[in-house]
Amino acid sequence: MKFSPRDLEIIAAAQGFADQPLAALATALREKEHTVRRVVNRALESGALRRRVFVSLFELGFQEYAVFFSAGAKTVAQRKLLREVLLKAPYTELVLEVGGRFNFGVVLLIPSALEFESFFNYVVSESRVPITDVQLQVRTGWHFFGAKYLAKALRLAPIHLVPTSRHLELSSGDGKVLHAFANSENGKVSEIARKLGMPLATCQYQIDRLLKGGAVAGVRYQVVPELVGHQPFRALVMTSLPLTAPRMQIMEWARQNPYVVTMMHGVGVWQYELRIEAPHYATAALVVEELTEKFASVIQNVELLPVIKVLKMQLHPDYCLLDRPGESRQ
Repeated sequence: MKFSPRDLEIIAAAQGFADQPLAALATALREKEHTVRRVVNRALESGALRRRVFVSLFELGFQEYAVFFSAGAKTVAQRKLLREVLLKAPYTELVLEVGGRFNFGVVLLIPSALEFESFFNYVVSESRVPITDVQLQVRTGWHFFGAKYLAKALRLAPIHLVPTSRHLELSSGDGKVLHAFANSENGKVSEIARKLGMPLATCQYQIDRLLKGGAVAGVRYQVVPELVGHQPFRALVMTSLPLTAPRMQIMEWARQNPYVVTMMHGVGVWQYELRIEAPHYATAALVVEELTEKFASVIQNVELLPVIKVLKMQLHPDYCLLDRPGESRQ
């Protein structure tokens, strides 16, 4: 699907207005409301924009693990079964099929490290495919900047998910509403209330309470890069030591670089992970080259992995994890 340059500017700006009326976006852009509505609705209908709810996972007591691994699937049938098993596996927030030295990348959102072993036991037993070359990172921060490459003047407020001293407790009812709100394609409270079988006023009250209480870090429209002429990549950045000293400088660089959509950091085989969306591999490689030159004193190596397919992406825990009233997740 083709979008004009002005359409792309509207789509870029719309990323920050996922929880606001389109009239507010039109006012901010000084455009006619019907023009903005036409472009945004077209982007939503085509799948170029998708609503994403960023749940405050650290404050809810969850831990996030990023894992890249190789799999011994030798036939088409084995690869198909492995994909299906990964999609059904517990705790998976993200499932990527990647190129390079690995076959898959997953992000696990789990209450404790004990579930990490059960995840791989499930995958291997259900798929009967051996898993090798497992590389692991425990994430300590997650920063979403948005697709800045669509408009040079775009200044979206980043969403930051980092550990804090706060610990939020959810009741079973809170978990149900939060999961429904996060899974909604449009965020319409009337539809959420109907699906939950709740009075509209009660549902609105509970959502407002979750938002004000900090259970949700933000709501954005996320651009699907393939539908606007870009390709997704992952860059795994290995530094000399997992020191926090250069983190703010690297984060500021990532915030300003037009092709870096998300930056994660943590402790493990790699210390930083960048989600890059570029028109082709050569551009993504230039982004990595710029990063390594600017921070040559701390960066040891960067692995640039093309993302073949995003099999699953959600930014919130499964309901079975949220439905644990009174249970400690530490």
